[in-house]
Amino acid sequence: MAKKPENRIVELQQSAAYWAEKVLEGTCSGLAIVGPGGVGKTFAVEKLLEKRGINYEERGKNSHITPLALYQTLYSHREEALLLLDDIEHIYKQEVSVGLLRSALWGKKLPNGRRKRVVTYSTSKDIKVPDRFEYKGGIVIIGNRIPRREDPIVEALLTRIPCVEFFITPRDVYDFMRSIMVTRHGYAVWDGKKGHEVVIPRRECERVIDELETRQVTDLRKLEHALIAWTDFKRKPERLKRELDNLALGAAPNKATSSAREQARAIFLEIAGMNSMQENDKAKLFEERTRGLRPGRDEGFDRSTYFRWKQRLAAGLQHGNSEG
Repeated sequence: MAKKPENRIVELQQSAAYWAEKVLEGTCSGLAIVGPGGVGKTFAVEKLLEKRGINYEERGKNSHITPLALYQTLYSHREEALLLLDDIEHIYKQEVSVGLLRSALWGKKLPNGRRKRVVTYSTSKDIKVPDRFEYKGGIVIIGNRIPRREDPIVEALLTRIPCVEFFITPRDVYDFMRSIMVTRHGYAVWDGKKGHEVVIPRRECERVIDELETRQVTDLRKLEHALIAWTDFKRKPERLKRELDNLALGAAPNKATSSAREQARAIFLEIAGMNSMQENDKAKLFEERTRGLRPGRDEGFDRSTYFRWKQRLAAGLQHGNSEG
């Protein structure tokens, strides 16, 4: 019997862990992991580090870091195995910060094959770090997206390191919920009133997942929130429905503020899942439906973009190339 293929999100988590291991070994200087929230990007790296018993420094986590603070952070951890920059995607918007990361991740190749990575920073401020040092550690950058991805400076950074992109469909999310998050016994949630975990039976979990799927909620973290609501309102269907509706509103993407590329990706995923159409017809439809997304351009995203994204959807791993 053929082995059942892994869930796609699990495969991507494994890819993230694999490349993070290469960073720890020193084979790669860094790694970028990109994808929507709640799909296990950080979990994959932290699980590997815990398994290896490695202490690591994590910076960011939904906060802001200036170029000078980044420089000081790099200096402080220049000898450590791994620096984890998590949820600070604004770093891609700062040219100085991108330049610092490029220097820390790439440098002149030495006769022994190793690259000497020298980072420099000039400032009139009185800081207690040198204006030049060699960075020997690894860096993992995690974020929901990469702003200014087509900017040559950002592209130059991404070409220096592997990039694992969690390019997934809603079906991948719901399959993950059903087959990975929920065990045969169900799902345990913490009950603050009782002071211990409560196990929700698998059948009820599946019903809640069906409700999330109906509402197109694709954030894995929302499953636990929905199950908490279920424990309190399972005998009040109307109130439970309202709470699930509220969760769906909180998880819905803001189309007004999403970029043209993000909107194009959403269109691509929808079209890619149309099993009744031939690929050439899908590519043509993709081109038609993305027309006008990019201000100042008459064309949308072309057919070649569709096939390139289709290939990446199948491969799951992008080796530092710009999406162009």
